[in-house]
Amino acid sequence: MNCPGSVRLIPLAPPDEPSLYAERGTAAHWAAEYSLKTSCDPLDLEGEESPNGMILNQEDVEAVQVFTDLVRKDSEQTDKTVYTEVKFHLSKIHPEMWGTADYVAISEDLQSLQVLDYKHGAGVIVEVVDNLQLMYYTLGAIQFVCEKQELDYLEVMDWGQVFKHVDVGIIQPRAKHVDGSIRTWRVPGPTLTKVATIFEKGIERALKSDAPLIPGSHCRFCRALPICPKIDKTTASKPHFQATRLPELDFDPITS
Repeated sequence: MNCPGSVRLIPLAPPDEPSLYAERGTAAHWAAEYSLKTSCDPLDLEGEESPNGMILNQEDVEAVQVFTDLVRKDSEQTDKTVYTEVKFHLSKIHPEMWGTADYVAISEDLQSLQVLDYKHGAGVIVEVVDNLQLMYYTLGAIQFVCEKQELDYLEVMDWGQVFKHVDVGIIQPRAKHVDGSIRTWRVPGPTLTKVATIFEKGIERALKSDAPLIPGSHCRFCRALPICPKIDKTTASKPHFQATRLPELDFDPITS
């Protein structure tokens, strides 16, 4: 959505070389998934090698333990159903929209939905309010739950009306945030409806043959950066490419 033209450019880019930070995050997610599928704790995995070749250190396993403790505690509650590593599709918006949500919980009365995302990074603090990635996962979770429970809510309601309460959260144990490691936000129903429309517009823009390339702080994580005609070495070295805040859109994600 920041740069619609990047969608057509990325397949032409050289193979992506994952950073050490990304590899460490992948290893941490593996540790969480492995622990939740077995009887072990992440703390038991210190010194173990993950499938991507990373050795889990004490800081890694202690951070992952925060997430797995929360999942196990919530799973013991009788008034909710908890899902982890939720593979979802957002075909209600576009057939090629998909993803994986770390944690999805639905209340027994089907009135409340909770979506949490684990972040292993320590250098980039992720905010929870108005987080478009989280709301993407949330829309995916809504469709997932409706299909899982065989509910036809999405046939007769818009996204913001399906659940009475929708709470999203970021779990980021290794980052120092004034609000702590676990940060949550109750998403207003109208916001979900507006964000669904924003995603529809984003896809429409990205699929156009003349979709524009728009440089900005979001370029920092773009695979097409090495071949992008809008970027040169001078531009790429500017401070805004090292910004730690979330990327800015060229339209308001809430009011558009």
